[in-house]
Amino acid sequence: MTDNLSKERERLQRRMVRQKMHFIWKVAQTGTLNNLNDEEKEIAHIILEHEEYNDHFSNAGDIADYEFDPESDVNIFMHIGIHTAVGGQLKQKEPKEACEFYNAMEEKGISHHETVHLIGLIFMPLIFDTLKHLKPFDGERYQHLLRKYKDMEPEKLEALLEEEFRDLNGENEDLELTVQKSP
Repeated sequence: MTDNLSKERERLQRRMVRQKMHFIWKVAQTGTLNNLNDEEKEIAHIILEHEEYNDHFSNAGDIADYEFDPESDVNIFMHIGIHTAVGGQLKQKEPKEACEFYNAMEEKGISHHETVHLIGLIFMPLIFDTLKHLKPFDGERYQHLLRKYKDMEPEKLEALLEEEFRDLNGENEDLELTVQKSP
């Protein structure tokens, strides 16, 4: 596949996902989720938890081709995607380490929403690495990190994870952890 064709396919996929989220946001604003399937309902609930992004979701159709700058923008679509993925792991209890991490944070009094963000801080760089290098997801490392950090104080976790992922694959890349903390 040529590079231009690949980029066009990525652009079209991004546009479709964003337009779908815009549709889900519009339905969620009406308060009637009956016409959505289960996955869409989950996404709607996550979107409703993020009122700070309402302006972005209301314009999601207009920003379908916008490329977020990881240095200055929170990619709201990726943020919701990470919430959805982590929520699915917790619902399916797979990997079990995600549930163990969740329970450990709950015992510390950390909210569901913030705990999902913390798990996302572990999950996101591994997904980024998988997509960037077109390689299988490192589930063993993910499970190891969930076990390693479950007893850590949440306020220390972000700095430790930045250090953990600083030399991902020996490339000394600074990864922007795009799962923003709750306001």
